[in-house]
Amino acid sequence: MLETYERVYMIVKFPNQTTLYVACSKKCGTTSATSIMGYPRAGTHMARQMKSVLRKHDEWWKSIARAPYTLDEVDYKYALVRDPVRRLVSCFKDRVLLKNRNNIRDEVDNWEDFINNLDYFRTQPHYTDIRRHSLPQVVVLGKNVELFDDVYKTNEISTRFLTDVSRIAGTEIKPIKTKVSAPITQEIKVTDAHVKIIKDYYSDDYTYWGDYFQ
Repeated sequence: MLETYERVYMIVKFPNQTTLYVACSKKCGTTSATSIMGYPRAGTHMARQMKSVLRKHDEWWKSIARAPYTLDEVDYKYALVRDPVRRLVSCFKDRVLLKNRNNIRDEVDNWEDFINNLDYFRTQPHYTDIRRHSLPQVVVLGKNVELFDDVYKTNEISTRFLTDVSRIAGTEIKPIKTKVSAPITQEIKVTDAHVKIIKDYYSDDYTYWGDYFQ
């Protein structure tokens, strides 16, 4: 059964009246993308705070259902994707080791146990944060690549994505300063067995978006 929890869509109207729709799962660069999309209005990078700035100008909507446009009426449609292996490692490092969301470290504190019990941690009602940040990307992106004008990998957000948003917004957007995260002392070794677990679990992501994970 396809999950429907915590979809992330972003619709913005730039000061030049151009509109952009972005589909992006959590742990795929939502914060950086949000900051870039709000830069033409704010003139600076403000990460997640960009949403409140844009809402004051009625230039930000969380979904097409809330926006004054249909999907066909939006000028540009972009998708952001991330290799599921790297995404899940990032999820574990950030949400388990660094932030201990929902006190998950009371139950798991190492990658081996986490990946071998992935379905358990994703489906327990008290670990909603893990579920949100490991949702299959196909839930947000859908299965039709041709819906989008372009697709960007997470590592292209500060380069190609930024350049293209600058172009359509008619504003030179400055690069985002790299966020320095707390160091992770635990070694994360991803084995072939782990990769197989992830590829099986996120099989739809690989089927429909796998060309962009290479």
